[in-house]
Order: sequence, then structure tokens, then C-alpha cells
Amino acid sequence: MTIFDEVRKHGYAVRKSLDYVDPKVISYLLNFARKNKRRYVDHKRWLTHGIKFKFKYMKSFHRKFRKSIKGIFIVKRTGLLYSEENCPRQEIHRDREYDNEEYKKDREVLLTSILAVMDNTRIMIRRKEVNLKAGEMVFFRPTTLHCGLEYKEENVRLIQWAVKV
Repeated sequence: MTIFDEVRKHGYAVRKSLDYVDPKVISYLLNFARKNKRRYVDHKRWLTHGIKFKFKYMKSFHRKFRKSIKGIFIVKRTGLLYSEENCPRQEIHRDREYDNEEYKKDREVLLTSILAVMDNTRIMIRRKEVNLKAGEMVFFRPTTLHCGLEYKEENVRLIQWAVKV
């Protein structure tokens, strides 16, 4: 069953995307998030084609991620999600910016995906808790009700909005 079929049938799909996430990548992303002091940091090109990274480990992470989605998705936008220690649960929401005329025709193929770079990355989708290990991704439609759950420890993850190739 394809990711798209599974999303249509169950509301979401979970797939292993990366076998290993280098601790240096986690440290880099945590430091970036702490510096920005926001729960969401928009980075439109973070995991898209052509971005240049200063650090070798980030180049490697980027290359492995791109390889894992090649031929399946084209990433349109990327962001960093950050939860501080003892962070409360988010309000249940939809990614409303994608519920507009520009994306109406792509509704079947436009997906939100969250890439866990740390173990115990948690999200609620359609009132079901999904627990991800580092390297796993969850896919769902942006118009699906979802929220990030509470975290006892810091957590960082990447969110992408992608279209089917």
C-alpha cells in the first residue's frame, strides 16, 4: 500500500525514512531552535534541493533525507518544530494556510510530514497518539486535525509540506 493510499484509508502513514540520525544533527537543530526561542521556525528551503550547509554532518543528513523521498515527494516548505522541557500539548488544529484555492486542486496529493530526529517524538492525529523514533516520518493531509503532545524533555523535529511527484 502506498503512503497516499494509507493516508486516504487511515488518516496518516508512518514510514522509516532514515536509519540513523547523527547526534551532531540533533545538537545543531536544538541549538538553532533555542537561539530562535520559538516553537516553530520557518525555513522554506531547509530540506529542499540546492541548499548549502556549512557542516559536513548536516550535508550528509540533508543528502540522506533527499534520497529517502526521491521519486515520491517534492518538498515545498520546511520548518523546525521545537518543544522546551515540560512543554504543554498544542491546541488541536489544521494547517489552515494550505486550505485555500491554490491548494484545492492538490488536496489529494499535498501532505504534511513530520520527520523525527529524536526518539519519543509524539503527535496526535485524529485523536490517536503516534509515537515516532528518530528517523521515522508521519504523513497526513494538512487539513487533518492534529496537535503536538506534551513533552517532559526538549524535542526537536522537522515538518515538511510536500506534493506527490
